[in-house]
Amino acid sequence: MPQQSDLPSVISRSEAAAAGEKRYFSGIPCPKGHLTFRFIKTCYCIECNRGNSKTYHRTHLEDVKEKNRIYNAAHRAESTTRSALWCKNHPERSKEIKRNWRINNPEKGKAWAAANAEKVRLIKKKSRITKPESGRSATRNRRARLRGNGGTHTANDIERLMRLQRGKCVYCLVSIRRTFHVDHIIPIKLGGSNAPENLQLLCAPCNQTKNAKHPIDFAQERGLLL
Repeated sequence: MPQQSDLPSVISRSEAAAAGEKRYFSGIPCPKGHLTFRFIKTCYCIECNRGNSKTYHRTHLEDVKEKNRIYNAAHRAESTTRSALWCKNHPERSKEIKRNWRINNPEKGKAWAAANAEKVRLIKKKSRITKPESGRSATRNRRARLRGNGGTHTANDIERLMRLQRGKCVYCLVSIRRTFHVDHIIPIKLGGSNAPENLQLLCAPCNQTKNAKHPIDFAQERGLLL
C-alpha cells in the first residue's frame, strides 16, 4: 500500500473530464484493493486493466499480432517513429529482441537480407565508419564461435580495457589511444576464450611479435619472466 504522501491529489471524475483528462483519482480503492487512477470513460482501475490486458495477450497472442500488423500497416510512419524511440530508450533490450529473432528465424533473416541487399550494404558501411570497433568485435566473436572457443565481448568491453590500461600497451607502455590491436592473452589457436577476461590491448609491434605465442613464452622472450 503506498504511503499517503505518495498518493496523487484526489479529483472527481467530472472535474477530471472537464479538465480534458483521461483518468482521475478518487482516493477510494477498487474492489481488488488497488489504490490508483481510474479511467474516466469506464471508471475501471488502471491496475486491473493492466492485468486483464496481459492475460488477454497471453491467451490471444495470434489475434493481437494480427491486429498490430494491420494497425502498423495503416500507420506506418507513426509506428516507425514510435519503434525507433523505444529502441533508443531501451538499447540493450532492443538488441536482445533482435538477436533472439535472428536466432529463432534464420530463414526469414536471410530472406530479408537478400531482398534488401542494398540497404544492408549501406547499414554495414555506415556502421564501419561510425562504430568501427563494434564490427571488429563481431568478427572476433564469429571466429571464436567457429572454432568453438566460447566467450563473447562487445565494443564497450574494449572501451573498458582502454580505461583500465590507461591508454597504454600492456608490454611496452607506449600510448595506444590513437591506434591499438586487441590481443587474446591465451591465443584462440591455443584454445583461449573470446571473453573480455582473456583480452588485452597492445600496440601493433607488440601484438605482431606476440602473434599466437603463449603469454608466458612471450614474456620470457622479452625478459619479463625467467
